[in-house]
Amino acid sequence: MARSYNGRWVFLIAMFLAAPASGGAQEAGEGFGRVPLCFEPNLGQAAAEARFIARAPGYALFLRPTEALLRHPGGALRMRLVGGDTTCAMRGADARTSRSNYLRGSDPACWITGVPHVGKVVCEGVYPGINLVYYGNPRELEFDFVVAPGADPGRIRLSFDSALRIDARGGLEVEGAGGTVTLRAPVLLQGKKRIDGSFRLLPDREVGFDVGPYDRAKDLVIDPVLVYSTYLGGSDATGASENCNSIAVDGAGCAYVTGITQSLDFPTANPFQSQNNSTTTPVKTDAFVTKFSANGASLVYSTYLGGDNLDVGRDIVVDSAGCAYVTGSTRSSDFPTVNALQAAHAGGVVDAFLAKLDASGSSLVYSTYLGGSGDDLGHGVAIDSAGRGHVTGSTNSPNFPTANAHQGSFGGGNVDAFLARFEADGASLAFSTYLGGGGTGGAGTDAGYEIAVDASGNAVVTGWTFSSSFPTVNPIQSSLGGNADAFVARFDSGGTCVFATYLGGSGADFGRDVAVDAAGDAYVVGETASANFPTTSAAYQKTRPGASDAFVAKIDFGAGALAYSTYLGSKGDDYGYGIAVDGAGRAHVAGITGDKKFPVLNAVQATLRGATDAFVTKLNSSGSGLVYSTYLGGSLAERSFAHIALDGDGAAYVCGLTHSTDFPRVNPFQAVRRGVIDGFVAKIAP
Repeated sequence: MARSYNGRWVFLIAMFLAAPASGGAQEAGEGFGRVPLCFEPNLGQAAAEARFIARAPGYALFLRPTEALLRHPGGALRMRLVGGDTTCAMRGADARTSRSNYLRGSDPACWITGVPHVGKVVCEGVYPGINLVYYGNPRELEFDFVVAPGADPGRIRLSFDSALRIDARGGLEVEGAGGTVTLRAPVLLQGKKRIDGSFRLLPDREVGFDVGPYDRAKDLVIDPVLVYSTYLGGSDATGASENCNSIAVDGAGCAYVTGITQSLDFPTANPFQSQNNSTTTPVKTDAFVTKFSANGASLVYSTYLGGDNLDVGRDIVVDSAGCAYVTGSTRSSDFPTVNALQAAHAGGVVDAFLAKLDASGSSLVYSTYLGGSGDDLGHGVAIDSAGRGHVTGSTNSPNFPTANAHQGSFGGGNVDAFLARFEADGASLAFSTYLGGGGTGGAGTDAGYEIAVDASGNAVVTGWTFSSSFPTVNPIQSSLGGNADAFVARFDSGGTCVFATYLGGSGADFGRDVAVDAAGDAYVVGETASANFPTTSAAYQKTRPGASDAFVAKIDFGAGALAYSTYLGSKGDDYGYGIAVDGAGRAHVAGITGDKKFPVLNAVQATLRGATDAFVTKLNSSGSGLVYSTYLGGSLAERSFAHIALDGDGAAYVCGLTHSTDFPRVNPFQAVRRGVIDGFVAKIAP
């Protein structure tokens, strides 16, 4: 974010200081790490040397004009400003209404009461023309050097008592007896222009800054930061692997992940199912459901979910009570069912499933098969304000369970999409319908891939169709453009299809994810091989950069038209898999790229590190430009076939799989890759 101090232009160097883990101690509250950090002036409640103090779970911070002391259970870390003015003024800013009271002993005369709280501490003139500002939250301490016109940022030098190292991402690692503390790499921006800046190691455990040329007449902007990033997986004793397929986030900032695991020692906590139920060798996969604490450093719960055959968690959402809804597919005849619409496997090789876990993750509210005598796959799940689960996927069953259907029978060909809305108890259907056309061979294939529900209960489905007879309603595009097109269909709260359109060009196009905004408009992401995919005049990329690119499109249902549509990619192959939209109508996209020229801006990771990396991109509200765009990956291969989630602060949560042993980790729950392939979970803050 841009920062302004007293109306002057400023030069900012922003860093992150994370306290080492407190030995696995339970967080005081799952959402506590998201509230602002409070500082107190020292009125006698601490040693006289400290001018301001701050306390949070696992550490305490003491500030002097040119010194910061961090105490934690494993020891202490001291940072000094070499050559700084030890007599400079320190003042609190951003006053809070809260107060602290220290009632020590039985003599009220010794009590210290009404100690005020502030959100920032400013050290004025710590170097000539340079102020230092501390702020943050209980898990993160940031500090800015504010450099006035004519002042020299080269005077800033930091000294530590411990060994120093620059990590692969340009951060400064301070290695102490109690663990490693990391200061994030300084990142400087002016508008959309990135200013070069980096740490520079000096003798005697000191560090300075190398700063490139910058415009002294403009403010600088701080780019996104990686708040946490972690592996998630079991060991490789059986050649085990994991994939995180979907992610959701609740109001407290806790991330929920589902996917597949082959491991017998996948990390569990407070589980509904404590072990992989496979009875074969090699081990079959189970679905898993994992809830992280708000800081990403611990598990609230983590559980297997499956029977004795192949089970896959495809998508997850969470309601306001913290209950997780998971859909996917199962080949198990003993998949766990509770209060089920369909208690037994219906036939064929595979059935879809829908399961609702309670807020503790240790029991099922309901769990049901969903399918007919053929093969049925659950791909996407959404919930409405009444807690009714909506599932989309694909089926070739002639007797898939329908109710109040828009299309009551199989459309023909290989596979149809389906949409099913459950009642809140999970034991009955409000409506359920096929959605697809006919044809022979692959020409009759239709698949629902993802679903979103707006505030009025309208459900929007995307996927792809090979059918020239796909049932359109009030379409933007009425005919199949190539051998395969994306589709977008909207059903009202009663289950009536009010809109259905093809979306594509003369090549192959696939819809992978959909989100809806407060107005009920839809945002769709996917991939296209069409050189003539429909784009709009204000698109960020009007023409296809490579053979296969991601696309992002916004549909204005009121106008019955594309609000915007753009390619997103490079000369290599790029695939969009996840999309979420914030309150300002800005789309956040996740996917995969293998190209060194994928568009980046304000990046957490500015370069491709492996054969393929995940990417995370935030577009502006008109789809005409980037807010930020970053690679995310290690030196081998990453995939993010997964969705993306946003919290109320606009932070993006992504997941996927990684082959890399050097995937970027920050404050990880699991610091090392344990299997051949592990899942990953990451949070990127704006």
